[in-house]
Amino acid sequence: MAQILIVDDDHQLLAMVQNVLATEEEYDVFTVDNGPEALRLVERERIDLMILDVMMPGLDGYELCRRLRRHYAVPIIFLSARDQVTDKVKGLHLGGDDYMTKPFDPRELILRVRGILRRSSLPRPGPEPETTPSARAIRLDPLRQVALRGGEVIPLTHLEWRLIHCLMSHSGETVSYDELVSTVWEDKLPHGSREVMVTIRRLRAKLGDNSDFPKYILTERGVGYRWIGE
Repeated sequence: MAQILIVDDDHQLLAMVQNVLATEEEYDVFTVDNGPEALRLVERERIDLMILDVMMPGLDGYELCRRLRRHYAVPIIFLSARDQVTDKVKGLHLGGDDYMTKPFDPRELILRVRGILRRSSLPRPGPEPETTPSARAIRLDPLRQVALRGGEVIPLTHLEWRLIHCLMSHSGETVSYDELVSTVWEDKLPHGSREVMVTIRRLRAKLGDNSDFPKYILTERGVGYRWIGE
């Protein structure tokens, strides 16, 4: 089930859009009313699509989109009362995938959501692999920011995606704890935090890995972690 995040400081609109999406399409819908909370939620959850208001106090939709695009490829639909061409161009230039003006017809929003989710789930064109990967081989699609095994998408949060991307980018090499904190968490973890270990544990669970008999992630005790998968 696709997970959609709606960000708007208009609580009545939040409830209306959430109800439409959850009822009509049975999407898993999250709602927040400010930019900072949206950033925190995107780090915790795997968000497949974001519906984003432009005019919010503090961190507005444009700036939120700019910050998200530094690390995430999640599709974004802007919702705004601003209907000037320059506003739409700015939103799309910053990395938005679509722009709708308020008021809007919920049926049109549903069609646009369907279209973006359908396009984002399509496989990217590219050369066929020379050999068929084994059933347990993990592949990464950086454009979609997803991990795949046997053609099936492994549901990861964006933080888990950044972690597996870092480890697989150094396959066969030990990545130190400090390097993971710097690369994946951007040095934002307090000293002594167990967040790295907890996230590794969650990632292993989703991969079906076992720390005692690892197939993918090997713990180098006192040093860091090493990707040993195919």
